[in-house]
Amino acid sequence: MKEKTIFKVIESIYPHRCPGCDAVIARNKAFCDRCGSDILYVGGNFCMKCGKRMPVNSTNEFCGDCRRRKRLFDEGRAIYVYRGPLKMAMYRLKYSNRRCYARTFAGEVMRCCGKWRGLKELDGIIPVPMYRDKERARGYNQAEVLADAIGRILGIPVYKDYVARGRETAPQKNLDDEERRYNLKNAFIIKQNGVKLNRILIIDDIFTTGSTMEEISRVCRKAGVSEIYCLCICTGQEV
Repeated sequence: MKEKTIFKVIESIYPHRCPGCDAVIARNKAFCDRCGSDILYVGGNFCMKCGKRMPVNSTNEFCGDCRRRKRLFDEGRAIYVYRGPLKMAMYRLKYSNRRCYARTFAGEVMRCCGKWRGLKELDGIIPVPMYRDKERARGYNQAEVLADAIGRILGIPVYKDYVARGRETAPQKNLDDEERRYNLKNAFIIKQNGVKLNRILIIDDIFTTGSTMEEISRVCRKAGVSEIYCLCICTGQEV
């Protein structure tokens, strides 16, 4: 009886919310019924390099981006297509302090990608870093929040200071592919040189062109990391 009372108190203070609309929902559900019907999962037909959703009738192994350019990471995966309810979910996660969504997303990662080799035998998880002034102003880094939630389930350490942003960069969302790569050139540095990692998972919220993952992979390769996997909550889709 005491445990049930404590649970009810916790539930009232920290209710479980639908990431799609922020409504309070039962803890055994990831999304409310309305948002759940509007969500598009990446599913089983995806780019074998970056994880972008591919057309159902596509016979290509890789998406157009990955056919045109060599990726520095081994494989990437994502759970949802960045559209519909997931757009507001990502916005609230980043800017409205809805860090509680990370628990739902971590559970969805395990449900959708639990057998993926990118989650196996890892030495560490690396969240995509924010510039220190921007993180201080926001109060948290959403990639770290996601990494912590996933790391707890996997029992893998999260190295929040392994990679750092050496300088402030312009927001990627307003730039084209070439501008994104130039914007991030030499933006990341290895901060924990004494930490030796061989197999890592880099985590971020949204995968667009992959420029951020590319640059972080570049510095990690130089630091001696031999296997690099990337995981994002949302990605795009090939049309």
